[in-house]
Amino acid sequence: MPLFICSECGCVDNTAMGNYWMDVYGDNRPPLCTECDPRIKKWHGRFPKLKYVPGREVLNPPKES
Repeated sequence: MPLFICSECGCVDNTAMGNYWMDVYGDNRPPLCTECDPRIKKWHGRFPKLKYVPGREVLNPPKES
Protein backbone atom coordinates (compact mmCIF):
# COMPACT_ATOMS: atom_id res chain seq x y z
CA MET A 1 0.00 0.00 0.00
CA PRO A 2 1.80 3.20 -1.14
CA LEU A 3 1.63 5.76 1.65
CA PHE A 4 2.46 9.47 1.71
CA ILE A 5 2.61 12.33 4.21
CA CYS A 6 -0.02 15.03 3.84
CA SER A 7 1.70 18.36 3.21
CA GLU A 8 -0.91 20.22 5.26
CA CYS A 9 -1.58 18.18 8.42
CA GLY A 10 1.34 15.72 8.44
CA CYS A 11 -0.75 12.57 8.67
CA VAL A 12 -0.10 9.45 6.59
CA ASP A 13 -2.60 8.48 3.89
CA ASN A 14 -2.86 5.93 1.10
CA THR A 15 -2.36 7.18 -2.46
CA ALA A 16 -5.45 5.29 -3.64
CA MET A 17 -7.85 7.02 -1.23
CA GLY A 18 -7.78 10.47 -2.82
CA ASN A 19 -6.19 12.57 -5.55
CA TYR A 20 -2.49 11.94 -4.82
CA TRP A 21 -1.39 10.78 -8.29
CA MET A 22 -3.39 13.42 -10.16
CA ASP A 23 -2.15 16.20 -7.88
CA VAL A 24 1.51 15.32 -7.49
CA TYR A 25 2.27 14.03 -10.97
CA GLY A 26 -0.48 15.65 -13.02
CA ASP A 27 -0.93 19.13 -11.61
CA ASN A 28 2.32 19.43 -9.60
CA ARG A 29 0.41 20.20 -6.38
CA PRO A 30 1.52 19.22 -2.88
CA PRO A 31 0.10 15.89 -1.62
CA LEU A 32 -3.01 16.24 0.55
CA CYS A 33 -4.87 13.62 2.58
CA THR A 34 -8.56 13.18 1.89
CA GLU A 35 -9.52 15.41 4.83
CA CYS A 36 -7.26 18.31 3.78
CA ASP A 37 -8.11 18.02 0.07
CA PRO A 38 -10.68 20.78 -0.63
CA ARG A 39 -12.38 18.53 -3.21
CA ILE A 40 -13.03 15.74 -0.66
CA LYS A 41 -12.91 17.35 2.86
CA LYS A 42 -13.53 14.07 4.71
CA TRP A 43 -11.28 11.36 6.13
CA HIS A 44 -12.08 8.08 4.37
CA GLY A 45 -12.16 5.95 7.54
CA ARG A 46 -10.35 2.93 6.03
CA PHE A 47 -7.72 3.21 8.78
CA PRO A 48 -7.07 5.65 11.65
CA LYS A 49 -5.73 9.09 10.81
CA LEU A 50 -2.25 9.16 12.35
CA LYS A 51 0.72 11.53 12.11
CA TYR A 52 3.90 10.39 10.37
CA VAL A 53 6.35 8.51 12.58
CA PRO A 54 10.03 8.64 11.50
CA GLY A 55 11.11 5.37 9.95
CA ARG A 56 7.75 4.56 8.38
CA GLU A 57 8.03 3.88 4.67
CA VAL A 58 6.36 6.65 2.64
CA LEU A 59 6.72 8.02 -0.89
CA ASN A 60 7.66 11.51 0.32
CA PRO A 61 9.82 11.15 3.45
CA PRO A 62 10.79 14.39 5.19
CA LYS A 63 14.18 15.86 4.37
CA GLU A 64 16.81 15.19 7.03
CA SER A 65 18.17 18.34 8.62
